This record gives sequence, C-alpha cells and structure tokens, in this order.
Amino acid sequence: MQIWKSKLDLTDVQLVTLPHGARPVHFGPDPNGALCVWCEVEPMHTTKNFGFVVVGTGHDIPAGFQYVGSAVNLPFVWHCYYNVT
Repeated sequence: MQIWKSKLDLTDVQLVTLPHGARPVHFGPDPNGALCVWCEVEPMHTTKNFGFVVVGTGHDIPAGFQYVGSAVNLPFVWHCYYNVT
C-alpha cells in the first residue's frame, strides 16, 4: 500500500485516475498552498477514474458524491467530495 497525492483545482468535477479500491484519506493544502487529496492505493491494482469536486461553503454538492474532508485555505474553507465513475 502507498499514499498518493493529487492536486485538485477549483473547477467542476475533475477526473483523477487511481488504482481500483483507492481510499481518499485527507484533503488540504500542501506545503506550497495547492489544494490536494491524499489517497491510500494499491499500485498494482487496475485503475479507475475517480471524480473529485471542491466546493466552497454554501455551494451545491453533486448527487452521489461522498465527503472526503474540509480545509481552511485563508480566507476560504473548501470541502472535497468524490465518487467512483
């Protein structure tokens, strides 16, 4: 098992290719301030597309998405959700 980091943008749903069974474990800014999600993965598994979305407080969450975490990145608080496509 490994931990992989993926940078997320403040856009609509974005696809991140990860090994099947990947499990998001943390969302927040990296040391450079970029919003990222960290996932536990088994690198030898076949890959699937995971849909991630970052939304601000008060914004709509797409149906069927699961909560990963929230992060303070002043002056905002961002919330990350994902689904497996």
